Amino acid sequence: MATMVIVTGVAGCSGGDGEKAVGPACDKGSYEWFNVSRQSVLTDLGRTRHYDKGQKVSTKDVREVARYTRSVRTTGGKLSQQRVIHSLARHLKLPADELAGDVNGLSARTTANDRSSYGLHEAEASDRYVPARAATLVEADFRYRCTGRGRAASGHVVTWQALEVGAVACGRKPEKGLSDGVREAARLGCRAGDPAAA
Repeated sequence: MATMVIVTGVAGCSGGDGEKAVGPACDKGSYEWFNVSRQSVLTDLGRTRHYDKGQKVSTKDVREVARYTRSVRTTGGKLSQQRVIHSLARHLKLPADELAGDVNGLSARTTANDRSSYGLHEAEASDRYVPARAATLVEADFRYRCTGRGRAASGHVVTWQALEVGAVACGRKPEKGLSDGVREAARLGCRAGDPAAA
């Protein structure tokens, strides 16, 4: 699947009802991360059509099949969503702003379909193609501790690392290392018995 990487995000805060924000005296606390997972998931799928070699396969009109909303849920005190996600990015040794929510942006969900951002893939051979989008979903739990104090807050993060946009050729076997989200697109969009659906 030919892909184009897109990262989106919005800054903000969240927490339980009635919780107070962690005060300035605790601004330089530390995060402890655990139960961290990364999983490729299918988010959008287009209509499967036949294309001749050289024709352009577009992901502009894909439709949502699964929706994931970026969130930071906390107990024990509110924390800046942007700072929490930035800490998670550092923990994962990812470049700055690679996780959705680490910088300002437009979308808080994976399937906000910005029709100005889509992939165009050139058909490498005459075949049936499935246009699709997939995301690398990231989930993690954390504890936040103030310097020299006990735990100030704990919580759970849902975000994503990147959105993949491209097209799967049904007549070709899946490439080694192909993401689970793209494999799901092939299973749903191709016919039983097609090499890509194996």
